[in-house]
Amino acid sequence: MNPATPRAALMTALAHLGPHDHLCSIYESEEEQFHIAMPFIRIGLERGEQCLYIAAHDRVGAVREAMRREGIDVDRATHSQALTVLTPEQTYLTDGSFHLEAMVTVWEDAIERARREGFTALRTTGETEWVLRGAPGLER
Repeated sequence: MNPATPRAALMTALAHLGPHDHLCSIYESEEEQFHIAMPFIRIGLERGEQCLYIAAHDRVGAVREAMRREGIDVDRATHSQALTVLTPEQTYLTDGSFHLEAMVTVWEDAIERARREGFTALRTTGETEWVLRGAPGLER
């Protein structure tokens, strides 16, 4: 979907996503990316889900600002641990290189933490520019 997609249609489509559903968003600009990603996160927070956004380290500020424009109280959601913004280095590239086993452990830990903290689900979205950069370890 692009920014020209009517907001009501987008919100209806996003509202139909539930636990275990997967959405792949292909975008050509930050505007297109945020047009889908921010309502996706807001809906998750409204549902009582723990939300995790993985952003390039130099884009964390832009992501938080886009969340605020979407009406997300970033400070409150972060303080309550309902929202976390991490970088690929904190998730996929924990030792500077991609290791499938480490990534699976990160996700298992995040799911368990969400359950333990009483959230109804773990909702995640992430930027994959690190893949396009050819991060070390991807050849495996």
